[in-house]
Amino acid sequence: MRVGDQVVFGDYQHRLPGVPEVFRTGDLCVVTAALPDGELRIHGLASAGEVLWWRSDTVFTEEVIPLNNSLVVPAAGRAGAHYGA
Repeated sequence: MRVGDQVVFGDYQHRLPGVPEVFRTGDLCVVTAALPDGELRIHGLASAGEVLWWRSDTVFTEEVIPLNNSLVVPAAGRAGAHYGA
């Protein structure tokens, strides 16, 4: 993944005792740094697309899911059919 990629947070795979969790499953985020050891620095995204600079964590790549239109478009089509669109 690269800086600027939008991701959906999945789940913390490696929890440390006493360290609060910043993100919940399903939170929208953006990659703001790709660290040399393979970890990612991510920041939260508001629904309007604004970066939430105060909400940040370092995560492993397996803890996030890349957001791309191939996942969003089919789901939207199914929802539209349900509502008679």
